[in-house]
This record gives sequence, C-alpha cells and structure tokens, in this order.
Amino acid sequence: MPTLDFKGKAHIYAHHLVVPWSPLVPHPDRSIGTGDIDDNLIIHGDNLHALKALLPRYAGRVKCIYIDPPYNTGNEGWVYNDNGNSPALQHWLSENGPVDGEDLERHDKWLTMMWPRLQLLRQLLSDDGVIFVSIDDNEVHHLRMMMDEIFGEENFFVTQVRRAMHTVRNSSKDFNLNADYVVSYAKDKSWFGESSERYIRYISDKTARYPRDDHDGKGSYKLDPLHARNYFEPYTHVFENGVEWSAPSGSYPRYSCQRLQEMEAAGEIEFGGTEPRAKRYLKDVQAGQPPDALLDPGIVRFNATGTTLLRTIFGVGGVFPQPKPVELIQYLIELLQDPQAVVLDSFAGSGTTGHAVLALNKQDGGNRRFIMVECEDYADEITAERIRRVIAGVDGARDESLQEGLGGGFTYCTLGERTSGDGMLSGESLPTYDDLAAWLVHSATGLSVGTDELAPRDEHGLIYSDDSCDYYLIYRPDIEWLQTNESVLTAPRAEAIGALCSERGRRAVVFATARYIPQDELKDLRVMFAQLPFAVAEIEEA
Repeated sequence: MPTLDFKGKAHIYAHHLVVPWSPLVPHPDRSIGTGDIDDNLIIHGDNLHALKALLPRYAGRVKCIYIDPPYNTGNEGWVYNDNGNSPALQHWLSENGPVDGEDLERHDKWLTMMWPRLQLLRQLLSDDGVIFVSIDDNEVHHLRMMMDEIFGEENFFVTQVRRAMHTVRNSSKDFNLNADYVVSYAKDKSWFGESSERYIRYISDKTARYPRDDHDGKGSYKLDPLHARNYFEPYTHVFENGVEWSAPSGSYPRYSCQRLQEMEAAGEIEFGGTEPRAKRYLKDVQAGQPPDALLDPGIVRFNATGTTLLRTIFGVGGVFPQPKPVELIQYLIELLQDPQAVVLDSFAGSGTTGHAVLALNKQDGGNRRFIMVECEDYADEITAERIRRVIAGVDGARDESLQEGLGGGFTYCTLGERTSGDGMLSGESLPTYDDLAAWLVHSATGLSVGTDELAPRDEHGLIYSDDSCDYYLIYRPDIEWLQTNESVLTAPRAEAIGALCSERGRRAVVFATARYIPQDELKDLRVMFAQLPFAVAEIEEA
C-alpha cells in the first residue's frame, strides 16, 4: 500500500504513545446534573491530552466519532504545538509561526497535528465503531492517505459529498467552491455487511422526508404516486370504495392489481386530492437501501441553517463562524442505529454534536452519550453554554422540542496536572486513587475499565482482574503516607497475595512505592512488582 510522507512524520509517528496522562477534573458549578464522569462530558483542554485522558475509561467504547478539524484553508491562522520531544521537530515548529496561506509547509504541519490525534481516536473507537471527518478540498487527499495508513484502506467506507453553501463563495474564482466532504472509516469493516445486523443503513430525516405518522404502529411515512415510468403493463383498477384508477398517459402502474388490493386492505392507500396514493414507510426504506454518497441537502441542510439556529439560541449573530447544521450530525449518528452509542467530537466548536445527541435522544427515547473536547477559551461561554440553553429550552425556536428543552445533563471538565514520576515524588501531582488505578490498568492491559469507580476490593488492594492476572494498587494521594512503610509491598503482604495466586491458578501485578522482599521470592509467589512512581514514568516513556 502506498504511504504518505511528510515533514515531521518521523518525529511524530509514535508521539501519541508518549503524550503524558492527565486526569479529568469535573467542575460541578459549570455542569448540569450529577457532575459524574459517566455523564455526557464537555472537556476544556488540548484535545491531544484530553484524548489521552479518556483512554483509561473509554478505550474501545466509543461507537461514533465525528470531527470537524481545521480545513487548513490558509485563513485560519492556527498554531501547531504539541510539545513534540524531538529537538529537530521543536526547532522546526519554533521557526515557523502561525499557519497561514503563505506557509509553504502548512500541509506538513496539518498532517503532523492530525496524525497523533487520529491514532488516539482509533484507540477510543469500538470494534464496530465508525469515524466521520468533515473536510474540504485543501486536505481531503492527504486525509484519505493518512487514514488509509492509520485505519487501513480496507476499512474505508466512503467520501460523502455535501453542498455546504447555497450561494457563491466569495473566495471562488474558477469554480464555485461550495461543497465539502465527510470521509468515513470503520475501525474494523468486517463487522459491517449484508450478513450482519450491524451494517450501516440509510435513515432519512423523519420530518423532512417522511412527515406523516400512522397511528397504527407502522411509524412515519410519505405518499408516493401509484404510477411510475416503467413497471407493470397498463390496466384499470377499481378500489373497494368505488374509486377507479389507471396510470396517466406515458406512465405505468407501480404495483400489480393484487398488490393494490392488499395495500388497500392494510390501510396503506390514501384517498384524497386528484388521485389515490401509496403510503411509503420509513421502516421499509431502512431495511434495504444503503446510504448515498451524495448527501441530500434536504436531509443535512446547509451551514447557513447552523448559523441561523445558533443565532436563535444565543439571540445574536456572529457567535461562531459557519457552524455545522444539527441535521448533518444527527444523520451521521443515526446511520449506526445504536440508541446507546457513545459519540465523541474532539473538535467541538460550537457544540453541534452534543446538541444533535440530545435532540436524537428526545426524538426516539435513546440513551446516547456525548463527549466533546474544545481547546479554545470559548469552551464554557459558547460550547457548554449552547448545551445549557438547549437543555433548558430556547424561546423562539421553530422546533417545538427545542422550545420546551431537550433535557439531559453534562459534566464540564478540565485537565488536571499531568501525572509524572517527578510530580508524584514531590507530591505536586498526586492523582486520586480511582484515576491512578484506571490509568495503570489501561497501561498494563490496554483495556478500558469503564466509568465505574475503582476502589480496593480487598485488604491487599485488588483493583482489577482479567482472565489470568490480578492487579493490586497500594496507594493513597498523600505524600506523607506514601513515605511510610504502609505504602510498601512487604513480605507478609506479598505472601498473602501469592497464596491467593496459587489457590486460583493466577498471577499478580502489584503497584507500590517499594518492596521489602527479593525479586526471586516474588517470582516463586507468581507476583510481579511495579514501582510507583517509576512505573508511571516508564509507561509515559514507552
């Protein structure tokens, strides 16, 4: 497979592995609801570090990722700085300021910015998950090649085309550049296919395309004519109510006589107007029609509708430039047909993704959850404030559900001190027991422990068990306690853990500040010792 080369790739190739881990710090005063980490999340902080912070809880658990990164048009003036540990990369970045249209290396910098983020996003994605990336002509070709390399070209779905504007773009010269794209990849496309119930199916906007609702339990429908361009031979049909029908000149019956009789008996023919028409149900369309590569503007709307909606929510214009329409994000999330999905957006902007998740939950009673990350200072006053307002209700909104409020809640978080060996030794950055336990388990196993709080399960500090190993943590976020013998793996404690290993036919890993037992004796006990804080430092440098 051809690979994409760019300046900085050699230095950034494994950068996602050495990004330091930081705990999430909830802010109940900026949140709505319980303030728990298992609620919807809005995280203010650098998205690279936020994605790393999410790994212990959400690795392999995110069903849908939607991101709208900088398009790199040359007009954004964004700055790349991920504190790469290569002196050559640091020098290159320091010599090149904000990325603009005159920067001849702006494509290299954009790729260098995106590479580690896409690596971490892939780790967060579930095996049957899908990532959608909005992009335009400036980087779509580079994005495709980069994602082929990270996700595998065999997991590529489609590049959907969307008309983003219905007017002439001011910057257009030879062609009217009024379209953008949504590039879609699966983490593992083998989960999808006609033989599986998990394949992506087409779901249309119920209000725009299937506006009527049957009260007999069949759901939303629209009306189709009984004739078509080329189906059955012409005939005249008389319905049981005496209505006589035949296809207009130049067209043919869409259904057979027998099928029309069956549809009339089932209440699937509507009489009125100039001719009878057939009810076409959304559920029948969902069952077989694949999604189209051309995004219908009737379904996903233009960016202008996103601007209008944001103006309605905030009461003023110009709050955020060109926000994506809610309908677009809803459409993409609905493709996966999972009312329990965790949906992640690490370039949250004005908060459209969170809005879309809440709107869908209210519409179909689902229990989807969103995680949004925004690094800019407007994370609270725009991103989170938008969600606060749509939860409570927006006066003057055209949508009745938005008027009365979408309900739900969220936890607003920032990133805590980056955990490091030096910080733990000095007591300057001591994570909570729960946070450190989750990070150590993920680092040792690559698994997510979920959002359940990790606390010692027994007197020895058992925190987690997998198929063959038990994990123990002897720790308190107290520098004075950590300097005492209580934080040490002593011989009696090791022997007690070893006895449990022998009894259960398992092995153990014990995280502690020190050990008072030789390593060869631990080996005989089927126990491995991992020293704090050096275990943390070794994990960061892996």
